[in-house]
Amino acid sequence: MICNFGAGITVNSITVLTAGQMRLSLTTNAGSLGPRSLTVTNPDGQTASSIGPIITIDPSADPGPIFPGGPPGFGCAAIVSGPGTGNPVCQGSTVTFSIVASGTPAPQYQWQRNGQNIPGAQLGSLTIRGVKSTDGGNYRCIVFNLCGPVISAARTLSVIGNPVIDSQPVGGTFAPDSSVQLTGAFSIANFPVVYWLKDGLEIVADGRITGVYTTTLSIANFNAADAGSYTMTVSAACGTTTSNAAVLAVGTVSTCVADVASDSLDTTRNSNGSVGSEDLDAFISAVIAGCQ
Repeated sequence: MICNFGAGITVNSITVLTAGQMRLSLTTNAGSLGPRSLTVTNPDGQTASSIGPIITIDPSADPGPIFPGGPPGFGCAAIVSGPGTGNPVCQGSTVTFSIVASGTPAPQYQWQRNGQNIPGAQLGSLTIRGVKSTDGGNYRCIVFNLCGPVISAARTLSVIGNPVIDSQPVGGTFAPDSSVQLTGAFSIANFPVVYWLKDGLEIVADGRITGVYTTTLSIANFNAADAGSYTMTVSAACGTTTSNAAVLAVGTVSTCVADVASDSLDTTRNSNGSVGSEDLDAFISAVIAGCQ
C-alpha cells in the first residue's frame, strides 16, 4: 500500500490499526506548506483520495506540548495477563485461552492460529469446544488501539486422541495341549495400560498363561477351560478402546474303530512266514471302511 500527500512530504511508515484505521509517520521538507490531501494506492493499482485536506503543514503553528505515549487520557494497549498455558488436551474436550489487556481507548483483540487470523475470534478469550486433532497448533492474540498493536506470547495446543486398535486378535480352533498366542496392536495412546479379558473378565497370569498386560497373550497346554471369547483392552489418559472378540475353541480328536471280521482275512502265512500282499490290502480296506 502506498500513501501519498504530495511533494515535500515523505511517508516513513504505515501501521494498519483496524480495517478502517492506520497510523502514518511523516517527514516534511522545508517549504512544504499548506493543506494536503491523502491518496492511497493498493497493490492492485487502485487509488482512493480523501475528500479535502486532512493535514495542514504550517511551521509557524504552535505544536503544543509533547506527551510521551500520547496526550492525557490516552494509553497504548498493553497485555496484563494471558493467554494461559498450552497443556495437552483430550480430543473432544473444551479448551479456553484468555488474555487481559489495558489501554485507552479500550483495545481490540484478534486471535491467531499459526500466524493466521481466526475469523470471528475478536474477544478477550478464545474457546474451542469439541477439540479435534486439526485444532492443534500455536495460538496467540494481537491487542491493538490507536497507539498500535501488541502481540502476546504464543501457546501450543496439543491434542491427544483415544487409543486406536490397529491390528485385531484372531481366534481359532486348537488341539488340546497345544500352545496358543493372541496378538493385537494399537496406536495414539498417552501412557497406555494394556490388559486381556476372557468372557468379559480380566485374566490372571498363572505361569501357564502369560502376557496378560502386553499386546501378546500366550496360553500353554491349551484345554477346554481356556475356550472362550478373548479381547484386548487399551486404557489411556484420553479414553479406553477394546478390540474385537477372538474366539478360541478346543478341537476334538476323532477315533475310528474298524470291525474287521477274522474270517475276511486269509491269515495263512506263505512258506517264508510272511502274509500275502492281497491279505494286507484287504485289511487296509476294512480299516478304511470302518472309519467312514
